[in-house]
Amino acid sequence: MITVSVVLFVLFISSGFADTLRGRAENDIISPKSFAVLPDDFTYRTDSFAQHFKPANSTQAPTFQIFNEAFLDIIGSSPSISEIASNSSYAFAHEGPIYISETEEVFFASNAGGALGMSDFNHNNAFFKLSLSEAEEMLGSGGNNKTVNVPITQIPLSDSIQMTSGGTGPFNGNLILSNSGRGPLPPTLALVNSKPPYNSTILLNNFYGRQYNSLNDVKVHPTSGNLFFSDTTYGSIQQFRDKPTLPSQVYRFDMNTGAVQVVANNFDQANGIAFTGDGKTVYIGDSGAAGGTPTQPSTIYAFDVDEKTQALSSRRVLAYIDAGAPDGIQVDEKGNVYVACADGVQVFAPDGTLLGKFFLDISSANMVFAGPGRMVILAETKVFLAKISENTKGVSVTSMLLPSLRSTTIRSSKPLVRTYASAPKNEDIMRDVLGTFGSQSDSEQAIHPETRQTRTPDNDYTIPPAQDPLLEFFASRMMEGGKRARAEKATSEILLHIHALTKAPPLPVLRQAVQMAAPAVRVMSHKMGGKALVKPIALNERQRTRRAIGWILEESNSRPGHTRGERVARECIGILQKSSKVLELKDRAHQVALINRGNLPRMRA
Repeated sequence: MITVSVVLFVLFISSGFADTLRGRAENDIISPKSFAVLPDDFTYRTDSFAQHFKPANSTQAPTFQIFNEAFLDIIGSSPSISEIASNSSYAFAHEGPIYISETEEVFFASNAGGALGMSDFNHNNAFFKLSLSEAEEMLGSGGNNKTVNVPITQIPLSDSIQMTSGGTGPFNGNLILSNSGRGPLPPTLALVNSKPPYNSTILLNNFYGRQYNSLNDVKVHPTSGNLFFSDTTYGSIQQFRDKPTLPSQVYRFDMNTGAVQVVANNFDQANGIAFTGDGKTVYIGDSGAAGGTPTQPSTIYAFDVDEKTQALSSRRVLAYIDAGAPDGIQVDEKGNVYVACADGVQVFAPDGTLLGKFFLDISSANMVFAGPGRMVILAETKVFLAKISENTKGVSVTSMLLPSLRSTTIRSSKPLVRTYASAPKNEDIMRDVLGTFGSQSDSEQAIHPETRQTRTPDNDYTIPPAQDPLLEFFASRMMEGGKRARAEKATSEILLHIHALTKAPPLPVLRQAVQMAAPAVRVMSHKMGGKALVKPIALNERQRTRRAIGWILEESNSRPGHTRGERVARECIGILQKSSKVLELKDRAHQVALINRGNLPRMRA
């Protein structure tokens, strides 16, 4: 752990500031007066990206630079910065950091198209996660100048997610990713489950039929639940996307209605986005200077946000970044603004005052609060863990769930049961089941009352869960040669194609298709007195589901599609449209059962 030490190189600290510092941890304390006038022999900076501002006698990075006493309340009495992961030949830690408190994991994306990114027009970037619990254990409690290298795990994402460049969450337990697209594959907003097998749903991939340029950052508005995202032209600049067809702008997307509109423009490169906790102010960075022209913007703008419409107004400058250009932005609960840039992370008060820096002396693209008093900083080839005051907390995305948004979450009115009842053994019940055939809706045909009672309450289906009995059934039936992972991937593709074809949450569609295809009975032939009799047998819920999935998989072979997942998705949609042969198989099974119902034992008086 690299513990920050002090070098007090200030000649003009006010007595009040000095009194405040007594009893505090020693850090690099810098008075703006100390460099207001520089000596005649000073070597001025000519490149804000490669040359960073380092006052004389400053501590070797990483360190904290304190420009205002308010920064002391942010970092606390014993702050530290630790290097917890590194790879000098690979920019694996670039953008989209998301902290999941439940598992103590941080998700993030590698550099998309840039130096050491190992991604280009023909290759997607990668999405990773690391364990903070493991990092804390490896760091231990003692030792200065200590670094560790925590293993990172690559996350398999759908092929529809290309060049991830931003992220936020958790949102209803899911990750929200903004993706720049690659080649002809469009930029997208996507929901991704934070647990294996990381099922995903594309939320948006066009602006009225036009592809976006290269989506960059995304944030959730605290009180409306709407998504705000930025669109840059970096994909074209880095040659993994075609020429831009839209200006660099900021958009608002309503996940409930699907409506999208421009809310801010006149940017050279609209980049990072962050809201205050009350949602009344949004900060947007313009990183135009990153294109190589130092006279282009390197600026954080503040906007007022209308409480009802979320329209943006009163554009004003919060700060101009002195090191490179602004990238990712975060806001803490007190309204302070954290900006990733070429020398680390700079922190500004709501009025634009520079409070201090997490000075790394290398470029940082983004950062994320990881619970009270912790911040994870992505620095391309390195990941840092900063320990600061436990009173410093980021604005929680989890608290950004509006009650009205919860109430309008798409639900399945008749979910497939998740627990399975045993088959009815009473022959009288079997007669009742057959007698009611045709009197109920397709999705409720011949379900025994005892089985119906095992149904679970309605469930939210904003995104498929990591584990679900129905998905496990599909994976088991599709598995060949013991290759479970391949079967699970094919199951995820089914959900992806259902969503692409219907623009609806895929799991409820899949459940409804299985319900409509599931037979209530089967027939069994047995000999009685030398004569073969066909006898109807009631199926329990598990048996019904298994038979329905078997029919769906068999009949899907005649559907068009490049992959099995696409063909199965089309078959499920065909069932809902009542154009599938699966429904004929179900009707035939019920008809045979009805014809042979007389072979059941007679009811006793």
